[in-house]
Order: sequence, then structure tokens, then C-alpha cells
Amino acid sequence: GCSARFTINNFSKKKSLYMDGMQPLVYSYMDGSGWQTGACSDVMWGQSRMTKKNREPYSCLEFTYTFAFDGDCVFFAYHFPYTYSMIMSVVHRLESPPFRDVVRRRFLRKTLFGIPLVLLLITDWGPDPPPEDLDQMEGVHPALLKPGIVITARQHPGESNASWMCHGLLKFLVSDAEEAVKLRRDFCFHVFPCLNPDGVIHGNYRCSLSGDDLNRQWLEPHPITHPTIHCVKEYIGGLQSNSKGAYACFDFHGHSRRTHIFFYGCSFGEGQLKSYRLQLFPKLVSLLHHDVCYEYCSFKMQRSKASTARCVLFRDLGVEHTYTIEASFYGVAVNPNLDDPSANEANVFSPQRLGKIGPVMGRAMLTLFRANMSRGPRALRRKKAQSRLLDDSGDEADKSCPSDPDEGSSEASEAESDSSAASAALDPAELLLTVQRDAELRSAEGGSSGGSDSCPSADNKPKEEQARLRSIVVARVTTNRDARRKSLKGRPARPKAKRPSSAHRRLYSSQASPTPTLTNIESKVESDRGERPEVPRPTRIRPRSAQPTREPIVYTSSGPDKPSVKQVLHAGGELVATGPAQEVPRERTFGRPRRGMVTKGQEALLAPKVANVNEMIAQG
Repeated sequence: GCSARFTINNFSKKKSLYMDGMQPLVYSYMDGSGWQTGACSDVMWGQSRMTKKNREPYSCLEFTYTFAFDGDCVFFAYHFPYTYSMIMSVVHRLESPPFRDVVRRRFLRKTLFGIPLVLLLITDWGPDPPPEDLDQMEGVHPALLKPGIVITARQHPGESNASWMCHGLLKFLVSDAEEAVKLRRDFCFHVFPCLNPDGVIHGNYRCSLSGDDLNRQWLEPHPITHPTIHCVKEYIGGLQSNSKGAYACFDFHGHSRRTHIFFYGCSFGEGQLKSYRLQLFPKLVSLLHHDVCYEYCSFKMQRSKASTARCVLFRDLGVEHTYTIEASFYGVAVNPNLDDPSANEANVFSPQRLGKIGPVMGRAMLTLFRANMSRGPRALRRKKAQSRLLDDSGDEADKSCPSDPDEGSSEASEAESDSSAASAALDPAELLLTVQRDAELRSAEGGSSGGSDSCPSADNKPKEEQARLRSIVVARVTTNRDARRKSLKGRPARPKAKRPSSAHRRLYSSQASPTPTLTNIESKVESDRGERPEVPRPTRIRPRSAQPTREPIVYTSSGPDKPSVKQVLHAGGELVATGPAQEVPRERTFGRPRRGMVTKGQEALLAPKVANVNEMIAQG
């Protein structure tokens, strides 16, 4: 078949996983084998010829694809797609038996495009289950008063790997596994599978329809431009006040510059025992799943991340166990083979491989969260842990990032059995010691997060474009005048400067400079010929009246009896100037006369005064 070279020029980030062996995904209708990786060749990532508004160059991706069939229809993708139709198909399937006994669905506030925000409630409803439509139920069901665990995904529409991880966790929570049954009995899971449905439907990579990154709007979300974030924040605040609160929050994301799966968490401060306790969950998940790298995890809360979901839920709403779960768009990328792309297929995160994080997270929640809830807020054997923190003899081997890419091809049943045995054998106190030692080893390193959890992001729209889109959204959605004024409150008003008339601008354009002396042009040139080598060109304004031309009237600009320019012109005189070129307002033949103008109808009234003006000039 024929080969074609493709070039995509408008990537914002300078680095990408394409430099480490990642390849575009290909889907061929005639091939019928689904989405495949490794079908492209000569994949290159470099600097583009296109530049941004600040003159920084974009990055470009180039690759070659050979079409195997004539008349074939081929699609290319950044990652395995997870469309909004797939999200809704999963929601409708969970509403049918046998999942209907543990799942309830609610439609919350609508987005800018009119798409309702979907909420899935997963728990053990007890002997008296609520109706299928929770909005028709009076009061609050007792099952909703359990400690809540909030799960969100797809704040950034292009991160489809976040939906695959959320899909794996949903599949585990509604299953008949023993761990899932125990979790549903003790917790109520509030799942928001898609926080940015508008961006997913319209094909955005990072922003919503208003041009904003929704993961930067949690501090002060706008109810009109960020309806989903505003709604979810109010919902979690209601959980904190009306029930036992939200015990944990998990926000799934994708990462375009790092490999493996890793966590971003929060901290009370370095050296505090309760900060190390917040690191137990990522550490336990890394021990149970080989695709999770604890070395990439970060628990710093920089000022630039103050408006992200993780920091706002931790600081403002008091949800301590708040984590951002990042999954690579590529995979583990252990010793990538850039010459042979097919050799890297074992490193790629497939949808099935991303879904395995769900059962692992469920067992980790059962090990840590359920133990804390049953033993009180100060569980995990604090006294025993504090005594062991002072003992340096209890060293334990730590698990680093996986070094064997073939580990990702193990069977799911073996992985689940191994993780179950590992979670049963782990002691939270021992795990706390390991976390404390890891934190001490990494205290001198200043690692920072990038991609979807960094600020500012290079993928956001420019501020001018955000302001333009935001103004359009507010103007279209807001119909009440008071609401419009409230939404636009704080915007600086345009200063209204007094605009002078055109006659005023022409007459007094050079007010800063001294007023030139008005005299006879012939005598002035003769007297100044020896002093000034260059004489400015005079401006001669001839009278427009029907009277015969008279001799030029000579006068100076000083003196109490100085006639006005208007009087001189209508007396039939001629005005000459040796200074900067000036224009005298002329008579308008149509429209409203300007200030200082004399119309034809007023010439008759001024005729008796012409003689008086001539006599006044003659007398000096």
C-alpha cells in the first residue's frame, strides 16, 4: 500500500513520551483488529515552525503510516479512546440488574452545553432500598449517612486513561468480591465519572467550553462558567455537614511526560506523623501493584496548586485523604527500544491493564480506611508506631519501580491473589515506618509535579481567549440584569474621556508650544531672512465670503482689542501665520454647525459689525 507522512504542529509542551518510544494508536476499519500500537514508523518529536503569541515555538509530531488496504478508513488517536457514549452506556448498564441493587443514579446540574452531570451512588442500601429516582425520595436515606468516598474523573477531556482507571474501580465496587461487599457495607461511594462532558463531546484536550482548565477553578468556581465544579464542591461540602463526611477523595488524571502510575497527595507539614499517615495509601498501592511507582509520588502543596481539587478539598473542606492519581499515556517504558517499536508493546498501558488499578485500590482502602473507621481517628497503633520510629534496627527493604517489563503481562487472577496475600500480610505500623524512612530519603530532593497537576499549564488557552469566551458564556446564559451585574462585578470600567470637538482639536493641537506671532508674511520674511536660515511655510486661509478681496489686515496676538479670527475672516481680511501650520474652522454646508462656525444665515447679522471692526483695527 501507499505510505503517508503526517505532521501535527501545534503541541504546547516541549517534552513528550514520544521521545521515549511512545507511538500513535491506529484503528483500521478493514483490518478489524481494533486499536493498535506500533503500526507507525519514523516517529519524531521536535520543534515546530509555528510560534505562539509570545514567539515561543510549538512542538510537532511526525510519523509515517503505510495503508495496507485500498479505500480503507483509518483513525489515529493519542490514547485508547473513552467517549461520552461509552460513559453513558456504562451508566445505563449499572442501572439494570444485577447492579441495580447496589447502584443509584442521579442527574445534577447541567453544563453549558446542556449535558447533565452524572452521579453514581454505590453502597449497601440495606433491607429498605431507596427508589430508583432519588429525587422523589423524601428525606435522606440512612445509607447516605455512611462515611463517603468521592471518585472523580475526566476533568481534562483528553485524558481518556483516567476513565479506564475509573472503569476498573467501578467494575470492582459493584462486583461480588468479598472486599467489595465489605466496602459497600461500611462506605458510600459517590462517583462522578465525567466532570467535563462538554469538553469530551467537543473534542477538547484540556479545557471546557469557557476556555478554562477546570482543575484550576476549585478555589472559587463560577456557577455559570464552571457549573460542574461548583456543583461538586457544594455536594462535598454537604457531605461534610450532613453525614459522617467524605473520608477520602480520588481524582483520576493522565500524564503526558512521565511513565508508570503515581499519586499526588497532601501534607500537614514535614516531620509530622499525621503527614506520614497520609502517605500510607499510595505506598500500600505501590506494594500491591507493580505499575505504581512510589518514587514518582509527591505530597507537596505548592502555592501554584492552591486552586486544584486536591488542595481545595484538603484545606477548605477538610478531606484529609485526597489524592490525584496520574497514569501515563504510554506505560512503564523500561528500557524502551526506539529502533523496534513492536518490542515496546509490553510496556504500553492497555485499557485492561489500566483497569487493574481498581481492585488494588479497593483492597488498599479495605486495609487502611476500614481499619481507621473501626478503631477511631487515631488508629494504626500510634504508640507502637512512635516507639518503632525511634528504633533504627527495624529496616525493611523497599520496593522501587519495576525493572522487568514482562511483569505487566501476568494474568489478572495471579495479580489479584498476590495482592490479596500482600494486603493481608501488611501491618499498617510497619508500613508507616517505611513511609517515614522514604520521606527522610527524599526530603532533600525538590521534585515537583507536572502535566495535569501543575500550574500554569501550557495547554490552557491564552488569557485573552479565556476572557473572550467567558464574556460570551456569561452574556448568553445570564438573562437577569442583577445576575449579570453580579457576574461582572470587579471588572474594571472603561474610563470615559471627554472628547474635544474637531474644531477645538484643529485650533489648539499645539497648546504646549508658545502661540506664534501673527503678522504680515512679506514683512516677516524680509525681517527674519538674516536671522533664520529656514522659514516655515505659511498657512494662507482665504475668505470664503462673496465680498471683494481687500488688503490683508495686519495685527498681533496681544492686546485687549485683538479681534477674533472669525471677525477677521468675515471682515474680508486674510490671516497669515509664521508659526506651526494651523487651520481655522470653515463653514459647513450641511448638518449641524460646529462650535465657532458662522452659517450663511448669520452673515447678514454680522454685516453691520464689519465696519466697526475695521475702524477698531485702524485706530490700533
